[in-house]
Amino acid sequence: MPVLIIILGLMLFFKTSLQQMSILVLGGLAGLWLIRGLLIILVILIVSFVLKKKFDM
Repeated sequence: MPVLIIILGLMLFFKTSLQQMSILVLGGLAGLWLIRGLLIILVILIVSFVLKKKFDM
């Protein structure tokens, strides 16, 4: 019986916070993509900078 009550409580909790959860998940994914994009841009800039220095020498 206690397990059933806990499961019902969790179901109710998730039902109410499902929108919040989805918003959090979407926000997290967007943040990850943003960080990944910034890292890729940073790497490209560093590589181009290093190559420029090498070709100048």
